Amino acid sequence: MHSGGRFLIRFGWIGLLILWMTPGLAQPLQIKNTDQVYTLNAQLTYLLTPNEMSLKEVLASEQAFYPHQKSSVLNLGYSNQTLWLKFDIDNQSALDQWILEFGYYPPLAFDLYLKNHQGAFHRIDTDKNQWPSRYLAYDLPLANGLNQVLIKMETSASLTVPLTISSHKTFAEEKQGFYFTQALYFGWVASLILYNLFLFLSLRDGRFGYYVLFATALASALAFYYGFPQQWLGMPYDQTTTIIGTVLFNLASLLAIVFARRFLNTPLYSPVGDNLLLLTSLTFFGSIVTVLIWPASTTPSWLLSLGAPIGAIIAMIVAFICLIRGYKQARFFLIAWSTLLVATIIATLRNFGWVETSPLTAHSIQIGSALEMLLLAIALADSMRIERIEHDRLQQASLEDSLENQKILTSNQSRLERKVFKRTQNIQASLYKVQSAFKTYMRFGAMISHEFKNPLNAMLNQIETLNMERQHGIDHSEKRLASIEGQAKRLKTLFEHWLSTDQLISGQLSTDVKTVLLQPWLQEAIELVESIHSDRHFEFHVEVNPTTRVKMDATLVQIGLFNLVDNACRYSPEASRITLVAIVSDQTLALGVVNQPDTPMTEERLKDSLETYCTLSSKQQESTGLGLSLVKLIAETHKGSLAANLVEQDKVQFVMRLPVVFAQ
Repeated sequence: MHSGGRFLIRFGWIGLLILWMTPGLAQPLQIKNTDQVYTLNAQLTYLLTPNEMSLKEVLASEQAFYPHQKSSVLNLGYSNQTLWLKFDIDNQSALDQWILEFGYYPPLAFDLYLKNHQGAFHRIDTDKNQWPSRYLAYDLPLANGLNQVLIKMETSASLTVPLTISSHKTFAEEKQGFYFTQALYFGWVASLILYNLFLFLSLRDGRFGYYVLFATALASALAFYYGFPQQWLGMPYDQTTTIIGTVLFNLASLLAIVFARRFLNTPLYSPVGDNLLLLTSLTFFGSIVTVLIWPASTTPSWLLSLGAPIGAIIAMIVAFICLIRGYKQARFFLIAWSTLLVATIIATLRNFGWVETSPLTAHSIQIGSALEMLLLAIALADSMRIERIEHDRLQQASLEDSLENQKILTSNQSRLERKVFKRTQNIQASLYKVQSAFKTYMRFGAMISHEFKNPLNAMLNQIETLNMERQHGIDHSEKRLASIEGQAKRLKTLFEHWLSTDQLISGQLSTDVKTVLLQPWLQEAIELVESIHSDRHFEFHVEVNPTTRVKMDATLVQIGLFNLVDNACRYSPEASRITLVAIVSDQTLALGVVNQPDTPMTEERLKDSLETYCTLSSKQQESTGLGLSLVKLIAETHKGSLAANLVEQDKVQFVMRLPVVFAQ
């Protein structure tokens, strides 16, 4: 009896082993309640085939399908082969339209077949029957009774197959809860990003900037992972989805390494660890390059799944080394990175099919990243606190050292003050001499460039005109030579009186006042103006008694008048008319120039133009800004004034008024 029992037990174990190893079909899924979400885990049978295998060949190998027969989600890890899924649904409800959802990362290919009444599988048009969802959801027409469904799937990601079936009403209700949870998560992440972005813009601390980039990249990758861009932006589920999703996750990993290096200051506290982090980043670069070149391959996902936990482990080791070496800011970073490490390890094990897919393992990255980003934000705040304490300590130590040094310096202050005072007096005297000489030199050069430029240009213009006239047989040489002679005389006069003018500006020379017959002096000045600016149209208004004699420095006043004329010619259009006015009234000589500048002027701008080194020149015309200020100085030397004001038709008027002392 005992031997028979043992035989039955052995026979039973052998039978179970044979049954487990033999392919077969799973039991159909019975659906009755329309308010329930049904999972297709234990009902699945699957088959991995080469990518070129056709539907007919697969159906001929129906007995080769393996049953899953587990309550957990089917997870076969990474594979370059095509996955075929077959399952039966026993529809015992009153509904004939259900929604089949594939709730995982969108595959490269997803073909849905349904057996018709003739016993043949026909392909459902997924484009016309797609349901708005974060992943792949399709309308599935089910007849009453038994329905057979076949799915063909190709993916470069993990072969994880969470399939659910639900009514339209239940599907919509279930998604409301999911979107509420995701809104909480992404709202939380968005608040952290905005807060740290504000800190970055306020403090200009690069660590906050790298944290914002890392959190943004990770949130974008997770949003893409959950299919939100595909659902709301109409992005198709194709190779573009795979490329963008993989690139975003790798970019988030790269930015995490950059943030870790910046936050831990690894080049200073752990140079070897810094090199290891840089070496690890090559894995993510390789994943990005591979997915761009070969998006259908599983290699990019392999590199990302292996590189993420390895990078997290290295970052934790480096953070621990930095903490040992006195970098206190690494405390919260170490805790934060440990949560990310656990999350990435769980995600990696699930991607390779080594642990079952559950809500916890499927959302491990999201849960871990939420905790990690929170702890990193705390780490940044703690880092600022530690740095502030260290700064206060160093500031206090510096203050104490300063007080001690002050005591030492005070004891020697009286002795040093006498020597410094004496030395300062000598230096100031020498510096004053150097500055005076330099100012004289600069003023001399600036005034020469201002005053000598116009006569020289006029002489060159007359010579050029003379040459052109000779080429055309025109002889105006007397006129041209007279003009050149006038300019030369002006240069001679300017040169002879220049040093006196410079001394006048520096206050070292008084004026050379002599009795001058006013009308001949004005006539000579007018002729000289016309010869210098022969290309200009002048109009003269002279109201002077022919016998009027005045006392003034004729040379300085002539320099002032020429500066007013030169200034009007410089800033007026070539075809415009320039008016010179000379009027003696109430013992005041008014010498004025009226012109219409090519640029509109304001009263404020005219007032500023009288100041030293103020220029109104355009890009085409250079000016030293000394002309009007020199005229103002000449007028003030004669106890007069220089005024500038706007007149009718956008014209400006500069008037030098000099008090006249009539000679007897």
